[in-house]
Amino acid sequence: MFQVSLDGAGEVIDIECLASASQPKNMLPLDLLLERPRDVGASSVMYVSNASGALGSPEDCDVDFTARLIEAGAASGVPVTDHYLVREGGFVSLKATTSLWS
Repeated sequence: MFQVSLDGAGEVIDIECLASASQPKNMLPLDLLLERPRDVGASSVMYVSNASGALGSPEDCDVDFTARLIEAGAASGVPVTDHYLVREGGFVSLKATTSLWS
């Protein structure tokens, strides 16, 4: 899973790899997750990770994890702008395909 920190103009200012196949994303401590974006002065952050299942219908675990990311971002003052799921050459934006940001 990659964390992409953005400045106020939406430009990338930092990218960090947070998890891999050997360390699943749902094991990440959300309270510590947004320290680096705050340290680099990010205005917002987005995430990119492997999809847990097919892209056409995101798995509940991906949607639930993203909801927790959004809550953590709001609490830390660094809003989560999107979470992209990637699988087999394709990707999907959870912002575009779920109501999590409504």
